[in-house]
Amino acid sequence: MSSALELKGIVQTFHQGETPLEVLRGADLKVDAGEIVALVGPSGAGKSTLLQIAGLLEKPASGDVIVKGESADGLGDDRRTEIRRQELGFVYQYHHLLAEFSARENIVIPQMIASTDKKAACARADELLATMGLTDRASHRPAASSNASPSPAPWRINRMCCWPMSRPAISIRLPLMASLACSLIWSSNPASAL
Repeated sequence: MSSALELKGIVQTFHQGETPLEVLRGADLKVDAGEIVALVGPSGAGKSTLLQIAGLLEKPASGDVIVKGESADGLGDDRRTEIRRQELGFVYQYHHLLAEFSARENIVIPQMIASTDKKAACARADELLATMGLTDRASHRPAASSNASPSPAPWRINRMCCWPMSRPAISIRLPLMASLACSLIWSSNPASAL
């Protein structure tokens, strides 16, 4: 069985003027289904760069990213985007829900972008809101929702296999992850993911 996410020999170099800055020097990482991995290090160590590469948002100077057994090396932008849409979900420090839409609509929209039909997307939104104890707040807009309430976590919506997170904060409200000053990659079995 292949890993949910694997990084092999990742090298990334940036340039400050004429000076090359080697941020990653052959980084390897393997994340199996159900595993939570913390990337801990000082500021500037390359944690965010590694997450950008792991999430297929940035291409490494060399090395390979493998998502559920598929190598991203040499893939075009369309396929990389498809993998991001179907297999990778991103959780940011702030959830940035769309202010014009209700909690339910904020859950339905990403599913419809991923080609889920509206009826199924609405059913999934209702399932997630119920799971998170937010059924009574489904029609509320983000500004009307208490900051203490769980937000409809975007990584749960499309049952993705991996969630690169940059500095997860209280707004994510994951069990066992209240507020971490590190970066995380959480891998789950998509079949059991809510």
